[in-house]
Amino acid sequence: MLVKPAGLAVHGGAGEKGKTLLDVLAEADPATSWSLVHRLDKSTSGVMVVAKGAEVASSLAAAWDSTQKNYVALVFGQMSATTITKPLSDKHGKVQSAVTQVTSARALATTTLLEIALHTGRKHQIRKHLADAKHPIVADDKYGDFRRNKAFTRALRDRGAARPKHLFLAAVCLTLADGRRFEAPLPKAWRAALEAEGCLVDELAFLT
Repeated sequence: MLVKPAGLAVHGGAGEKGKTLLDVLAEADPATSWSLVHRLDKSTSGVMVVAKGAEVASSLAAAWDSTQKNYVALVFGQMSATTITKPLSDKHGKVQSAVTQVTSARALATTTLLEIALHTGRKHQIRKHLADAKHPIVADDKYGDFRRNKAFTRALRDRGAARPKHLFLAAVCLTLADGRRFEAPLPKAWRAALEAEGCLVDELAFLT
């Protein structure tokens, strides 16, 4: 298990020129053949399971649908717990089922802090579903609200806090089919934004 920082791609791809998570692992332990079991968006931080070898990765991937995947997101507006089931299209136009369950919602000043259970793993699923629900993730520059992102950044700057470098979405827990559980805290960079929104961050179990 490892914690991927926001801004680090998990592997190379079209247009990706920087160092990737696999590059970092190879440099740290070149004797191991690292294999991805799953992926996180470059702009998303959080817990990941990476296997030592393709055989182990294949075994874990085969049971991945039974893995519980939990995220935390900060979104604009006041949102309640709900389940979003809007199908999503892949890059080839194929329509696929998609289920995003908001299990808990904590209303803040102008935003809501969500705890999310991801039941399917479509590309950018959480970001798309929340944007479609009119509650885009804060600082999401692809599916978010440019005007509100700009105003939020300006409010943080006025409070002396740093400008957000990445969107507010993090994978905080993975529970494998065999019961093994892996957790990761929210990035420390979230603290200033949550405090500005009136959140008592020291009460959050998933924030260091």
